[in-house]
Amino acid sequence: MSFQFLGSFLLERGLVTQDQIDEAAAYQAAANRRLGEHAVAAGLLTLDQVETLLEEQKVTDQSFGELAIAKGFVSKRRMDSLLFRQHVHQVHLGEALLVLGHLTPTAFSEGLEAYAAQERSRRAALFGILSDHCGGEVLETLVGALERAFQRFARCPLKALGEMTGEGLERFEYTFASEALVEGRGLLRFTLHLGPEMYELLAGTLAGQAQSAQEGRNAARDVLDIICRYLGQALATSKGVKLACAHMARSGAHPGAAPGGDCLRLRLACPGAELGLTASFVPENP
Repeated sequence: MSFQFLGSFLLERGLVTQDQIDEAAAYQAAANRRLGEHAVAAGLLTLDQVETLLEEQKVTDQSFGELAIAKGFVSKRRMDSLLFRQHVHQVHLGEALLVLGHLTPTAFSEGLEAYAAQERSRRAALFGILSDHCGGEVLETLVGALERAFQRFARCPLKALGEMTGEGLERFEYTFASEALVEGRGLLRFTLHLGPEMYELLAGTLAGQAQSAQEGRNAARDVLDIICRYLGQALATSKGVKLACAHMARSGAHPGAAPGGDCLRLRLACPGAELGLTASFVPENP
């Protein structure tokens, strides 16, 4: 399954240069504000309340706004107004390129239309892959939660791209494993496989410029710990799935398919970094 993020899609077609993409990305980062920042600026939440909500998001699949309403920090009407304000002021990469004059309105429109068609094709192919596996709905939940988790905790727009071979997974040095009990079915085991680029990306999320290699490893594991707990919660709250046990980080070879399971090997990527996902079911009564 082929894929591209919007920047590389436009770059390959000669519509923009790398320098223009970098400038637009910097413009986008400066213009966009997280929902908590909007809430504090509007006087709806305190910094302590924002910190509380961000911590709770690490163990729940609820959005920032849903949690704020549930805890009584803000009314639904005011949160809806805040979400609308964030949406109105949100700047996407294509819009930044347009505002900076790097794309004409015609090129902007045609480029986004072609990119959207490619994305529809990617999602349809991914659905076909997941639906062919045992427990396809559970795997869809797992992959969707993984994409959300990387965006939320690693600030990395992750995309599921397609299946991987066992050989493809061998280049990923680090693995991070977890499992969840699928009620009435058996055990769902899943493992994240990471290379140095993804590990460094995760390390920088919490540590910034790490003071030592050990600090970087610890920071990366902290982010993976958060992501894995989030995945477990997403599976636990989906229909017919219950969280079972803890997770563990390790460095080593690909563990392979679980005995009796139907193993899924999936390739995912952020801009500049990739990871693998393996998932398999162990029947309740093999």
